[in-house]
Amino acid sequence: MVIGRRHSIDVTDATATVTLANTVSTRDVTAIRRHCRAIPDRVQTLQLDLGEVTRFEGRVMKAVRGVVRDWRRTRRGECRLEFRSALLVARVENH
Repeated sequence: MVIGRRHSIDVTDATATVTLANTVSTRDVTAIRRHCRAIPDRVQTLQLDLGEVTRFEGRVMKAVRGVVRDWRRTRRGECRLEFRSALLVARVENH
């Protein structure tokens, strides 16, 4: 599922992966939050892939943390954030 021109959500039986790229605005995060709420209840794991992000506008990271909080609260599932670049690979997991 494509969100805007730069972002997407891929859903399998157990995992939803949100891939963000280029510039991310609060408007993008609002759309992501809406799409995440529509993901079937059987999906318990949310992955946020931020590896292709080049810039966050304004208070976007606060909004992204809100998506993660909503997911944990409504799904009681795990969340995983992945940051990748040429120099860094980091994964933050919450079970």
